[in-house]
Amino acid sequence: MTTARKLLLCSAIGLTLAGCTETGSPAPDSGAFVEATSFVPAPPQLSAQSLPTPQQLSALVNAARNYGVDVADRVKMIEGNDDDNYQAAQKFATGSSAQTVEFTSVIDLGNGLISATGVNRSDNGFELEGSINFVADDGVWKIKRDLVCALVGGC
Repeated sequence: MTTARKLLLCSAIGLTLAGCTETGSPAPDSGAFVEATSFVPAPPQLSAQSLPTPQQLSALVNAARNYGVDVADRVKMIEGNDDDNYQAAQKFATGSSAQTVEFTSVIDLGNGLISATGVNRSDNGFELEGSINFVADDGVWKIKRDLVCALVGGC
């Protein structure tokens, strides 16, 4: 199995498991819907005019997977039309910090495509090395939509 497939598998497993874990916070008794009034700031968009650092791409992926970042910001991190990415952005977020991605290298593949290699870590100590591709879309680097759709079971 290639390292890219292992990273995808680890992420898919982690996303599935993250949806089944309890946060430890009790649900409100009133049944009222509570909307967040503040969010974690999203990292700045990465101009496709230059090669981003591994740290910048790590911040991008980790923010895209964080429910604490406003969904309006998370949809802009995925390739394609923002309106089409709303559901994908919601599914891609794990809802916890149980998984983090730390890229260690970035390679320019040409034609508006880059590959980042690193480690996907979960809080239970599981680590999986691999790489994923990013694409230049509307002048900024974004997570490839087909990767997000594969990890969330379709878009």
